[in-house]
Amino acid sequence: MENLSNSPSTEETNASNMQNKKDGRSIVHDIFDVIELIALAFGIILFVSAFLFRHSVVSGDSMLGTLHDGEHLLISNFLYEAEAGDIIVCQLEAEQEQKFPHISPKEPLIKRIIATEGQRVKIENGELYVDGNKIEENYVFRDGADSIMNMKEITVSKNHVFIMGDHRNDSLDSRYFGEIDSRLIIGRVILRVFPFEKLGSVN
Repeated sequence: MENLSNSPSTEETNASNMQNKKDGRSIVHDIFDVIELIALAFGIILFVSAFLFRHSVVSGDSMLGTLHDGEHLLISNFLYEAEAGDIIVCQLEAEQEQKFPHISPKEPLIKRIIATEGQRVKIENGELYVDGNKIEENYVFRDGADSIMNMKEITVSKNHVFIMGDHRNDSLDSRYFGEIDSRLIIGRVILRVFPFEKLGSVN
């Protein structure tokens, strides 16, 4: 009479070992999949940060009434073409910076585009005219008389924009340093992201 045993056969042991190896390989494969997903996500974040969106912080009161000192903004220059009314972050040319030494070199400015290439701009008795039309500027903040009440008409050069701050009597802008090269526009303001209670688009 044969003796019955509960011990697993050699075949069963080998099969179990093979299954354990497969399970081990599966776990390693899953780990590498997770690492690849994390790397992909990180790469997408870097791409978005570098090419689609950037972060900027308001410094000063030149856009008071619309933006306030210390607010955080999300900006983008992806497929951007300058348009009047846009709020942008930009830089000055070296020659312009030299005329105003109190501006930190390469310090970004946040202003509103008033006119683009080919448009005519003038200020008369404190009122803004573009292409001969008076512009109703309900976004402008005034806490006194503008320092420049009159400016003779100019025509904006090719690939340039004329910019001003919404806080007209406390803004260093194109009335002083002239039009700026469109290639120095870092991006258009898309969102105000901080403070959180003001989260949303900016007009």
